[in-house]
Amino acid sequence: MIGAHIIKLESAIGKSRVGISFLLVWLLANTNVAAQTFWQQTNLSSGVIVRSLVINSSGHIFAGTADVGVFRSLNNGDNWTQVNSGLINLNIQPLAINSSGHIFAGTLGDGVFRSTDNGASWTQVKTGLANPVILSLAINASGHVFAGTSGGGIFRSMDNGNTWTSVNASLTNTKVVSLAISASGHIFAGTNGGGVFRSTDNGDTWIPVNTGLTNSSILSFAINASGHVFAGTSGGGIFRSIDNGSTWTPVNTGLTNLVILSFAINANGHIFAGTPGDGVFRSTDNGDNWTLINTGLTNSVVEVLAINATGRIFAGTSGGGVFRSVDSAFPFITHVPSSLAQSNQTFLVDANITDDTGIASATLNFRRGGDLSFTTITMVRVGDNYRGAVPAESVTSHGVEYFIIATDLVGNITRSSSSGIFSVQVRTSGVTKGSSQPSGDQSAYRLISVPLNLDDNSPTAVLEDDLGPYNKKKWRFFELRPDQSYSEFPNTSAMVSGNAFWLLVREADKVIDTGPGISNRTNREYAMPLYSLWNFIANPFNFTIPVKNVSLTSGRSFELRTFTGSWNDPVSTKVTAMQPFEGYATFNTSTTIDTLFIDPDLTPAPGSLGKEFSATITEKMLWSIRVLAQCQEAVDEDNIAAIVDGASNAWDEMDQPEPPPIGEYVSVYFPHPEWDKLAKIYCTDFRSGSSEGYVWLFEVKTNIRDKVNLSFEGLDEVPAELEVWLMDEALKITQNLRERNHYTLAGSEHPKQLKLIVGKRDFVDEKLAESQAIPTTYELSQNFPNPFNPVTTIRFGLPNAERVTLKVYNLLGKEVVTLVNDEKREAGYHISIWDGRNKHGNLVASGVYAYRIRAGSFSMTKKLVMVK
Repeated sequence: MIGAHIIKLESAIGKSRVGISFLLVWLLANTNVAAQTFWQQTNLSSGVIVRSLVINSSGHIFAGTADVGVFRSLNNGDNWTQVNSGLINLNIQPLAINSSGHIFAGTLGDGVFRSTDNGASWTQVKTGLANPVILSLAINASGHVFAGTSGGGIFRSMDNGNTWTSVNASLTNTKVVSLAISASGHIFAGTNGGGVFRSTDNGDTWIPVNTGLTNSSILSFAINASGHVFAGTSGGGIFRSIDNGSTWTPVNTGLTNLVILSFAINANGHIFAGTPGDGVFRSTDNGDNWTLINTGLTNSVVEVLAINATGRIFAGTSGGGVFRSVDSAFPFITHVPSSLAQSNQTFLVDANITDDTGIASATLNFRRGGDLSFTTITMVRVGDNYRGAVPAESVTSHGVEYFIIATDLVGNITRSSSSGIFSVQVRTSGVTKGSSQPSGDQSAYRLISVPLNLDDNSPTAVLEDDLGPYNKKKWRFFELRPDQSYSEFPNTSAMVSGNAFWLLVREADKVIDTGPGISNRTNREYAMPLYSLWNFIANPFNFTIPVKNVSLTSGRSFELRTFTGSWNDPVSTKVTAMQPFEGYATFNTSTTIDTLFIDPDLTPAPGSLGKEFSATITEKMLWSIRVLAQCQEAVDEDNIAAIVDGASNAWDEMDQPEPPPIGEYVSVYFPHPEWDKLAKIYCTDFRSGSSEGYVWLFEVKTNIRDKVNLSFEGLDEVPAELEVWLMDEALKITQNLRERNHYTLAGSEHPKQLKLIVGKRDFVDEKLAESQAIPTTYELSQNFPNPFNPVTTIRFGLPNAERVTLKVYNLLGKEVVTLVNDEKREAGYHISIWDGRNKHGNLVASGVYAYRIRAGSFSMTKKLVMVK
């Protein structure tokens, strides 16, 4: 498993690190370690000219030779066996292996041979191959085989070599010496005198890409993990392209031989170049500088290079057989990670690190959980071990993350933990919420959680030291059960990290702390079950987690909702991050339990630039109307009717369920039982923009016995040619919202249905026809309910537009309150709500009162009864 420890040098230790080759010179000058032999002769020698080397997934090595066919080694080159059964031409030029382990051998004169049994036997496969002199081979991710020939251009096989087709469109030079394929499937062809050609359509067409390329004889290619392409030329050295071959730059510093026969790149990103006469050069800085590494290489004509899974390098030479690098072993790190640290105390990391050639450096890379970058420090030798110290200021309730990097004297690198990071949980005496809890009633409820694994996670232990013994007049605590009912303390669960609870605090300036506990591990995702319908969840870590780091096992989309006196608007005030101590509501649309994962690794993923869902909705939204409701302090502000490009008139993921209420509440929602979803009521109802008009049915309910004030925002966004009306069918009341954008009704737990109608005049007139009744005489209806406590509705009708005054009097004839003060009202039915308060805002006493209307010359008085 040595290969599992390999990492890219630059990403592991940062660009500020001294280059490995420079570091090696310093170490040799300042230690007693002698220079090490880099190359060792394998048992394939005896004057064999090796033209090609390939290594399969099992580590078996195949060497293609001039005139003696193919050799195979099953033991890293210790022994070699000729495997030529079926080969009728032993002059092997290129070799290639596909993902199935099938080997292709190109010959100088008899085309291509294929082995499907690890080289034991070979079959000629050249149907359609018009030119049998094969100079190069390459295989793409789809298994298509490309053969470059001497004068016949390029042939392609899409059936594992059985048949071949010429693919030479726009290929003006047909002597193709080298081929390479990038991770994106782009093919590069190096020609003898024509430079580089590139195909982005699987070889169907080719374009020359030679800008900056001053030598047009291309002998070899290599492509690194970043997609940088390296071209080895005959006399011009090495050229590098960082833009997929569009432009080239010479990178020859340190090269003493400018004929480049071969390349190989290891997992560290180090590049090796083989030359005819000067052996092998290595670059550890992406080709900017080259250093000769020939110690032990007794034949310096290096025709081919290959690297196996453990990082060992093999060099095929002209007449010297195959050499291999001596130090293929990577540094070996023995480290037993600690599971726990103490907050604000230095944390020591010890590791035993060994290597055959000696250790050049050992570094400890650490960070707090939730941080983006690691701090790197040099580990010091302590006896037989290396030690690094994480400073006390980095040991916090966030947790600690670290890994170790060891580098040996020839540049091999091991990272431990090879799979990612070590996570250390940190014990702390407790953490404190950064702000005091909101106080009051109705709108002061908040979802709360704890971002630690607590020693005592009972609500009593967590909250009573901050809020006092449980007292419903001072604070209340609720849990949402899977059946969607609420249970109140003491019948609530423990405050386990990841779960959230409702907390209401009536006294001001109360700050919550957790008590002692340990941080949760940060090197793995935190998982929690999501039951059907609503769940209250929380961030289990004491640092902010972006929502992009949250996912479901099912892969379904989800929305997080937060409550700060009212539920957030899921479009314009979308939750984008989970904060410690806060709680969030989320809806599971499935009838089965899903699992939610929170990933604490905040390191940005390459190319993670996706748009937020809310931005997409906002960009596609043509217009929207927001319905706001307030009843005393209770507020509901997240209700949106909108026209969105691409939305469905039935249910789609833009339609968000109405979150559950708590305490004394007011709720507005769009009922949609016909959608046949788990959610029956929604806070957003988005439609497509293709209709002459739209009708949104919505309901209002509250458990507060008071009036509910509705207001409608966003009317200016609605196109001017569309009318916007509110309709109360039960009371036959209609209201032009462009003229008056507010409406008051008596609060009730029995849902009150209203309709929002938007459309062109004909559409609106049709919808309003039944309810837009005009009385033939003046009317003053009996209030309802009657008797009442403390809110009642008074309905009146006008056959003509009039200025209206409506007042309430006591039985002595003294004015109690004016409900409508000489306001102009259109013909039709209207309502006024009395909340049982006088003109000073105080509740009146129980008893009989009179209400009187004056509308033009019309006047009428009726009695009503207030009962407390």
